[in-house]
This record gives sequence, C-alpha cells and structure tokens, in this order.
Amino acid sequence: MANFSKFVRPEEVRGGRITDRDLDILAILRYRFCSAAQLVRLVGGNEDVTHRHLRGLWERQFISRWAFPGIRTHREFYYYLDNRGSLDLLAEMRRMEIHVQMLAEVRNNREKTTPVLPHAGSTCS
Repeated sequence: MANFSKFVRPEEVRGGRITDRDLDILAILRYRFCSAAQLVRLVGGNEDVTHRHLRGLWERQFISRWAFPGIRTHREFYYYLDNRGSLDLLAEMRRMEIHVQMLAEVRNNREKTTPVLPHAGSTCS
C-alpha cells in the first residue's frame, strides 16, 4: 500500500496531461492564493474531481499549499503559485500575458515558506 501524506509530496509523481480544469486552477495566480473551497466554486464541476486535480497539480509542483493547524487535524488547504513553470504553462496554453507583478509574486512566494498574505480576511478577491 502506498504511503499517503497530505503534507509531503511523493518522490514518484504520477504522470498525466494538463486538462482545462488544471489550467482553470492555475489561473489562481490572479488571486494570489485561494482556499480549496473557493477554488471548487471558481472552477465549477464536481468537488471531488477538483480536489483530485488540486492534489495532482501539487504533486507535480505546479502549485503549492499550506493549511492552518486545527485542534485534531489541519484546516482546509490554501493554494498558491510559487513556480515560474506554472506561469509559462498558462502563457503557452491560454495565451495569457505574464506581467512583471506576476513574476514578482511567484518569486516572493517561492522565497518564503508560506505566501505573503494580503490584509487580513481577503483571499481570492
């Protein structure tokens, strides 16, 4: 049986093609970071399928995530971009222009253990 961890990426990453739903999820760069629940609402479709896509993108290092600690378990995950490859993929597949600010946010997120949060209470806005 495979070891399953929500906080450690697997050494062997499963392959797969990038889908339209994956590209929709990667578009979170416009929002800096989003909770899993917010992403489910934004991309639409089946919630379980979207969570599988989020996990797959995280395992392949297209996105990163963190969670606030809870009493018995963690709270929901928040996702963000910290990989230039995600921006390049969006630019190629969605013909999206990469702005200097996007590159700066990705670089800042990569240099920190958690993303720089905008003022309290604002996510995905």
